[in-house]
Amino acid sequence: MITGSTVLDDYLTYLRVIKGRSEYTIAEYRVDIRLLFLHVYQLRFNKQNTDCSFADIEFIKSITINDVYSFIRYCQEGRKCTIQTCGRKIIAIRQFWLHTSATLLYRYGKVDLNALREILGHVSLSTTQIYLHSDPQQLQSAMNSNPLSSMINRSQR
Repeated sequence: MITGSTVLDDYLTYLRVIKGRSEYTIAEYRVDIRLLFLHVYQLRFNKQNTDCSFADIEFIKSITINDVYSFIRYCQEGRKCTIQTCGRKIIAIRQFWLHTSATLLYRYGKVDLNALREILGHVSLSTTQIYLHSDPQQLQSAMNSNPLSSMINRSQR
């Protein structure tokens, strides 16, 4: 499942492990999102690339709605994709953005889970929790902020 982009690889793993998506669906999402990244890269740097190692979080944050429109136009005109295929690509991109945005907002925005639920428009908190990954650093920070953490750490020595 390696695409060269850690963010995309994490998302595809989430689809397989947490969401239980089929291998076919994951393969289609991989193609769609990689193709978007490669298209935007070519637009910006006027050169081809075959892997997505450049697609770090900063690159992904820089993608605009106009980049997505350009990508869909490229799919329609350059690749002769049907309306249905373009629709699937839009869904794949939207879901990737929603999941990645929610994860980053929670991880770096120090946003309360309930606030995130409201932002995403979820009725149930359990729906919001599906979008989140446990960050080892965040877990360690939470453990260290526990007033009893020094006692716990000493007892493990």
